[in-house]
Amino acid sequence: TLEIKWDDITYSSSLSIVSSSFHLSLKNNKKEFTQSEIYKFKIQARDEYPIRNFQTSSLYLNKKILPEESYWSLKDVKTEEIVIDFDLLGTKIGANNEGNYFNVYMNGLQPERYYQLIFKVIINNEIIIIDDKSNYFKIIR
Repeated sequence: TLEIKWDDITYSSSLSIVSSSFHLSLKNNKKEFTQSEIYKFKIQARDEYPIRNFQTSSLYLNKKILPEESYWSLKDVKTEEIVIDFDLLGTKIGANNEGNYFNVYMNGLQPERYYQLIFKVIINNEIIIIDDKSNYFKIIR
């Protein structure tokens, strides 16, 4: 096998970092991709239990970002084999003022298969793995 990896993200934001109890969801998962796509997934993160604050909008709408030590991984849904494992360089999650993001190059994935995204976040030396079955997509021909 030949493995090539690089860091294609940046990490800079004025948003605050989530606490160790947070909720994560994919903002723009379109569920089907062709092999020729390079797709930028966007992540929404918020504290699960936000600090009480007197404001006119919902506290759950306050955007936060994941810490700089956040990574993604990719698993084949049928075989449960890890296709792309967590890596300090190649699977980092970036951040900007809109939130977190990461790029997936679909050209190395098998068509007509489902893949699930898994996330690893390190907050205060605590490793949190998010293995949500709803974070999946399919590669089509």
